[in-house]
Amino acid sequence: AIENATTYAKLEDSYIQLKELDEFKEAMTVMIIHDFKNDLNTVINFADGYPSERRMKSIKQAGLHMLTMALNMLDVQKFEETQVKLTLHKDSISKMIQEAIKQVSFLVLQKSIKLTYELKSNLFSEFDFELVSRVIVNLLINAIKYTPENGSINIKSDVEESIIKISISDTGEGIPADKLDIIFDKFSQVNSKKAG
Repeated sequence: AIENATTYAKLEDSYIQLKELDEFKEAMTVMIIHDFKNDLNTVINFADGYPSERRMKSIKQAGLHMLTMALNMLDVQKFEETQVKLTLHKDSISKMIQEAIKQVSFLVLQKSIKLTYELKSNLFSEFDFELVSRVIVNLLINAIKYTPENGSINIKSDVEESIIKISISDTGEGIPADKLDIIFDKFSQVNSKKAG
């Protein structure tokens, strides 16, 4: 009887985990499709008009945003199977962050967000430029989504005991204190209303 109860409890745990995974995948799919739709609409709408420099920049940024999302989806599987190989080179941290800022500048402009940065210009480190840049882009896109119009986002770099720290803060509603411990859990998502 004890063995049956243990087996039942394990099956119930597995069922709950599968249900949570299914709900997470459904929520992620809806979110990704919504984000792709926004960028595709930008490309389609701007492509119809006169090819001004502003329109071309918007099309390029929407394309880069879609590429980032596609690469993120592909990387999920690679990380699951631990197949990600880092390409390490010594490079400038401020250069990498400024490249990331360029990729989201149109989104910042659309919501009239004030984006400021305090970057130490002489910071160099050995890191995977593309992958870390994509992490920064993802954090910035998230900050833009949840920051109200005319809000602000600040990026800061600092060094503490030879460790380079990059922080991104915004004037959005933030993550509730009781949810902070789950944000890095697999298949976890903190539900929050997007700002605009």
